[in-house]
Amino acid sequence: MNTDYYLLTRDENLSAYYFVSEGSKGRIQKGVFFQLVNEEEQLYNLAFGDWNDDTGFLDDMVRTDNRDIQKVLNTVAIAVVDFMNENSNAKLIARGSTMPRTRLYRMNIARNLNEITEQFLVQGIKDGRLEVFREDVNYEAFLLTKRFLTL
Repeated sequence: MNTDYYLLTRDENLSAYYFVSEGSKGRIQKGVFFQLVNEEEQLYNLAFGDWNDDTGFLDDMVRTDNRDIQKVLNTVAIAVVDFMNENSNAKLIARGSTMPRTRLYRMNIARNLNEITEQFLVQGIKDGRLEVFREDVNYEAFLLTKRFLTL
């Protein structure tokens, strides 16, 4: 993975991470949230977007176009790794707020697949079914679980 990323801060519950994107549109506060969807299964939803401190609202539909998308995605990946290391039994579901964003996530997963699969099992969700991630398939969402080393 490209190591160019923004400095993250996180809340004490390790469920919210914040950073500032700096680019052609200025400094924009971003948020990465891990929302518990199913406690029994330890299933979390990954939410990401522009964060507004005044409203306490995360906007995942805005198109910032700050010309730093790779650095932003790298930063989200760092937050994911940190969260999953702290919550090793968690299952993380991620999908873009739009199909083009989900496609962007797929392309970035594919670009970094060798490194990602050293630590995580990546599955794609297509037509409501899980399958091992394949680079050439347009998925509806992705499921990430931590790999455990066996000796």
